Amino acid sequence: MAALPTFYNLVRQYKCELILAAVAAANGNRTHAAAQLGLRRTYLLKLIRELGVQLPPSHTQREKV
Repeated sequence: MAALPTFYNLVRQYKCELILAAVAAANGNRTHAAAQLGLRRTYLLKLIRELGVQLPPSHTQREKV
């Protein structure tokens, strides 16, 4: 019998999926993604860091490279 995922693991996974979808819909603009989610940009960035969400580089990061 396979173990069921825990509530917290499912919530974490769903948060990651929401963040990825919002950033994709905002064409990589994290400020717009935060607004779509009803969050402050700084809180979105904190969630991205804490959850370890792997986002593609932003436009400004690509230009610096």
